[in-house]
Amino acid sequence: MPFLFTRIVIYGIFATGALLFLSIMMGVGFLLLKLFGDSSGAFLIVMLIAFGTVYGELKFGERYVMYMVKVGHISVVVELLKNGQIPDGKGQIAYGKKQVKKHFGSANLASFCRQYSRSCCCLTNTTLNVENG
Repeated sequence: MPFLFTRIVIYGIFATGALLFLSIMMGVGFLLLKLFGDSSGAFLIVMLIAFGTVYGELKFGERYVMYMVKVGHISVVVELLKNGQIPDGKGQIAYGKKQVKKHFGSANLASFCRQYSRSCCCLTNTTLNVENG
């Protein structure tokens, strides 16, 4: 259950950051709108860049940061299945965080491999759908 709350908090942080960034970019867009008058092209370009940036940031956060949380959760589950308890009387989050830090290199590589294989599968499916279309 602690990892569920951790995920909710992380998604809340990303949502708050996205709203803050979009608010700032909207302010910049309205400033450009005032400077250039009725020409709304600059505002449109700023908003498209802002939405693209936020979308990319959220996708990276969802895939990378949440993968690291998942690695911590898996390490806790494995420890509980193997030994029946978490060592040193630590909480699940603390133990998972310690394990992710300890094995950060391999967890980072696993995250990269997962993303790479996912991209290859999506590309293959897209290619097959276009050819069979």
